[in-house]
Amino acid sequence: MRLVLFALLLASPLAHAQVPGSPTPAGPDSTALALAADAAADTLRPVISHLIEPAAPRRSYQPQRVWTSTGAGLTTRGLGAALLVGFRLSPQTFVAPYVSTEQEFVLFTSPLESTNDVGVVYGVVEDSRFVRASVGAGLAAVIGVRRGDPLPNQPGPCGFLFCQVAYEHETFVTVGIPINAQFYVKPHRSFGFGVQVFGNVNPRASFGGFGVGMTFGG
Repeated sequence: MRLVLFALLLASPLAHAQVPGSPTPAGPDSTALALAADAAADTLRPVISHLIEPAAPRRSYQPQRVWTSTGAGLTTRGLGAALLVGFRLSPQTFVAPYVSTEQEFVLFTSPLESTNDVGVVYGVVEDSRFVRASVGAGLAAVIGVRRGDPLPNQPGPCGFLFCQVAYEHETFVTVGIPINAQFYVKPHRSFGFGVQVFGNVNPRASFGGFGVGMTFGG
């Protein structure tokens, strides 16, 4: 196609070029042919120039080095949430300070059992203009609360209709492996909405959760 257009462009000066020694063309037919060739050349010249010149390369998407993701939802024991601040080490790897928490959902009982972890996660991330997906694991300190034996002589606080059952308050500290996976859709490069799967594997109180949340940062 480009060769055909290029040939038509060259046809303009050839249409009224004279071969040395040949008689000069005369008459309305030769004049009309020359004018038509000039008009065709003027029309096709910008098209041919656009086709011949290389197109400017598109600017590729460049993700930011830092982002934040949050999620909150249900866990194996009740309710929970997670927060991750990712620092990109390369286009596909990241390291992130990480916090998650879970708490059982039980009425009329004190204390409520809960587990919290604070640590660092290392993982892989795939980032584009509209989607972010990541998965990672790491090491974290785990702090939790568990109920001990009932306290019959120390009833819990009472509400309008019910009194809470009081138990001994036991705290534990251990080390666990936090796990986090995320998938977010970004309508804008600076924020998005999605889902997050989180959990912690430890000797005292392992848990897992699933939540919805937001991500900030390109």
